[in-house]
Amino acid sequence: MRKDNTIPIKGNRYSVPLGTYQGPESYVKVLEDNDKYLIYDFESTAKLAEHKIIKTKGKLSKNRDHGRKKSDNIDKLIEKITLLFPDKKRADKFLSRIRKEKQRYIRDQLLVIEKALENKDPETITKALEYCIGNKLYSASDFRDVINFYDKEKIKSENDDILLVADNIALNEKDKAKLAAKPAVRDLDVYQKIFDS
Repeated sequence: MRKDNTIPIKGNRYSVPLGTYQGPESYVKVLEDNDKYLIYDFESTAKLAEHKIIKTKGKLSKNRDHGRKKSDNIDKLIEKITLLFPDKKRADKFLSRIRKEKQRYIRDQLLVIEKALENKDPETITKALEYCIGNKLYSASDFRDVINFYDKEKIKSENDDILLVADNIALNEKDKAKLAAKPAVRDLDVYQKIFDS
């Protein structure tokens, strides 16, 4: 792969997304499929590009989308997801660390985190974030697993509280009347007369 994010194949060049080139050890896998080249990431096997095979020599096949700077979109996505956290400062650091460690798959990582945050309360989100940072877990799947664990714990705790409240619910008027009723008290002589007769 060349520094300009193109792949030389049989005298022509074919573009891949900007940022695919990560240094001299950047490799891709190219498959020929009828009249097309399919270009895949060497490690993850994610599809990077698809180009029609050029029959002449010295040409460049460039997908217009490959020249766009995608980091602007990633910045906006990180900003949007950061707002879903109660502690925005720590969330920004957490997401930035994930971006650094999972640079090639950052969009997928962010989308998994965004989905994991859906319908979660601030306390659960904060606990999950603290746990991940404290245990150096910088991946979307780890965050998703941790937040789901805390969410289940919260639901279980809420259900236990509901049962406790149900046990202590105020009695209705009929039950209160029964509870207030006092048994008739008789003198012991009455019972003694019954036994003697």
